Amino acid sequence: MLFKTVLPMFRFAVVLPRLLHTTPAVYRGFKPGRGTGDKGSSSLFNNERRWKDDEAFHALGNTDELSSFLGICREFSSDDCLEDVTELITRIQCILQDLGAHVATPPNSSKKKQERTVFDEKFVKYVDGLIDEYG
Repeated sequence: MLFKTVLPMFRFAVVLPRLLHTTPAVYRGFKPGRGTGDKGSSSLFNNERRWKDDEAFHALGNTDELSSFLGICREFSSDDCLEDVTELITRIQCILQDLGAHVATPPNSSKKKQERTVFDEKFVKYVDGLIDEYG
């Protein structure tokens, strides 16, 4: 049953980039680029500025990308009435959000911010258990 859920997802992953590259970028009200750009930096949770090629932003991007991919999986699982899979994926997405908050909070942040974004090891053990069970 999982194969039935995963196969359409891969088709979607192949078709979507084609749609993005062949669809006109100019729509009513959309102004592509303003010519100002940015300075190549962004801020973390504590407003610390870092270059966009910083390891933290790579980790955040990978975490977001995984969560997005899981969202597609979750959508297909809900279409196929796989409530247990849908619930597991939703939990994993929540864990990934917590992980993103933790990654975006550098060690030199205030104690209050660090406490708000603690990433408990139990989440790692939970996901490891799921990998052992379903992987």
